[in-house]
Amino acid sequence: MATIIKTSTGKWKSIIRDKTGRALKSKTFRLNQDAKDWAKAIESSAERIEALGMPGAAMTLDELATEYMDQWNGKDTSINFEIKY
Repeated sequence: MATIIKTSTGKWKSIIRDKTGRALKSKTFRLNQDAKDWAKAIESSAERIEALGMPGAAMTLDELATEYMDQWNGKDTSINFEIKY
């Protein structure tokens, strides 16, 4: 969901939020219509990803690293892949 606000400098700021209300991405524009168009394009992309069920679209970096290590661990025996925290 996008929120578009007018800043104190007279520019327009578009803020993309997730379902919990957390801000994911924002960008400032000179024109209100540009802010609306950008938000619509971002939301459209997110809807496409969700509709297609693309794996990894909502993955955290930790989950991505773990999945990568699980897939590649042992394929090259000269390299020891080990996640250390």
